[in-house]
Amino acid sequence: MQELYDAYNRHDPGRVAALYAAQGTHEDVAQSRVGSGPEAVRAGLEHFLAAFPDARWEPERIVGEGSRATAAYRLTGTLRGPLGPFRPEGQRLDLRGVHVLQTAGDGRIERTVDYWDGATFARQMAGRSSAPGAEDPLPAGEIPSAAPEGFRRAMRLLAGGVAVVTTIVDGRPWGLTVSACCSLTADPPQVLVSLDSRTASCRAIVDRGGFGVALLGSDQVDVARVCSASGRPKFVEELVDPEFVSAQSPVIAGALAQLDCRLVDSHRVGDHLLLVGLVREVLSPRTHEELAPLVYYEREFRTVGAALG
Repeated sequence: MQELYDAYNRHDPGRVAALYAAQGTHEDVAQSRVGSGPEAVRAGLEHFLAAFPDARWEPERIVGEGSRATAAYRLTGTLRGPLGPFRPEGQRLDLRGVHVLQTAGDGRIERTVDYWDGATFARQMAGRSSAPGAEDPLPAGEIPSAAPEGFRRAMRLLAGGVAVVTTIVDGRPWGLTVSACCSLTADPPQVLVSLDSRTASCRAIVDRGGFGVALLGSDQVDVARVCSASGRPKFVEELVDPEFVSAQSPVIAGALAQLDCRLVDSHRVGDHLLLVGLVREVLSPRTHEELAPLVYYEREFRTVGAALG
């Protein structure tokens, strides 16, 4: 991972590309883009450096185990070249992100995933964080209010599984409904959860060093609503499965599956924390088959239909 950052900071796209395997990929989550192969990685970096010729990546924390590594970084630079809708007028870039890296057997990079704060980037490039009265570097209406709303509309079209993240608050079981949850790695088994850092759930998880993830079924809409209701405590004693009271995190009764996780890393992105959990145990509160998952799409709870073949 450090070798990759050294190549970035030498502004050497060729060296960066050489670190990747022939089928290696770089995924930019904020832009929903995946570059496949060393040449795609090279081209992407060359394009970025043309816009930010003084770009610098500062790794703030690197955690690695075996063929996998995760790094929190700070990226700074000055916009000097064209970049999408943003006109180069010396806007300063200063944001934080997270890189997740996996290497192949020969040590070359098999996959990198880059998580960064797109909203902060757009704000800085549009000049919206400048002092009051400063001239906006973009014409009115070209980027400001339309961008966040367009982003929200687009994200409503991204169907996601529904889970309840569980922890203990004031000595009592607590659950928060989320759809920002995904598998991070299979070996070791890790999941990634994004939570507002200001919530009681997030504070409790960081303090306790662990959390649970209950994957909800299509018949658990009421559970999802109870654990997502705003403005009220989310104590869930009545939802906890009594057969799993010995688990290290509360287990939601009737969930399709429950992951018990140890918090192994966390990264701040804007007002959220990305929580990385190492799965200690997988519990299955249900035993029957043909279970349909609960899905959130277009602001409504739904389920999946028949397989498309």
